[in-house]
Amino acid sequence: MSEYQFTESKNSEEIARINYENLLRNIDNIKMNINIMRGVDPTIDFQIESNAVLVVKLDDLDVYVGEALEKNNDLLASKKSLDTQSAILATIGEYYNKDSRVYQNELNNYNIKRIDYEALKKSLEIDILGLYYDVEESRNAYITAKKDLDQMKETLDEVTLNYELGFVTLSTVDEVNIGVIQMANSMETAASDYYEKMEDLYETAGLPSPY
Repeated sequence: MSEYQFTESKNSEEIARINYENLLRNIDNIKMNINIMRGVDPTIDFQIESNAVLVVKLDDLDVYVGEALEKNNDLLASKKSLDTQSAILATIGEYYNKDSRVYQNELNNYNIKRIDYEALKKSLEIDILGLYYDVEESRNAYITAKKDLDQMKETLDEVTLNYELGFVTLSTVDEVNIGVIQMANSMETAASDYYEKMEDLYETAGLPSPY
């Protein structure tokens, strides 16, 4: 192996290492955002009133990450490649001194594959983290919309009573009723978004549809 090829191999290893470190920083940022989103109790169960379908409870993040790491085809292929390179390195070590250029080149190849494998794991974890964050966000949007709808319904009851007592006009009742309809639509939209985000999360994690 020429000096140029050996230097290029070392440079590739360093680039892979830098990319891996950047992935780690991205994971920390996403985790921080998820924690910020935890303003709503994640154990709350809620129901979509229009069709009485229970929303699937969101499991702990580690569940989805673990499933993805176990079942992702690209990651499995990368692990197989790493294991193969590990076997090659072990064989070379039986015939060449560890300080030799031949052994060092195979060691560089092994390190690159190892870093690539770890980077792929972290990249997959970032995908799951992002989708999990999206589910948390849409879930909170649904809960907020449901609270707004409940409040608007209470207002409608009050206004209706005041109308019957002659304190307000029918147009006032109609305005509040329109508000109830709008809030209900908002809740439906948030619920639909939640369904879609959950589907994406389960698919990326290699899990069957939750519905």
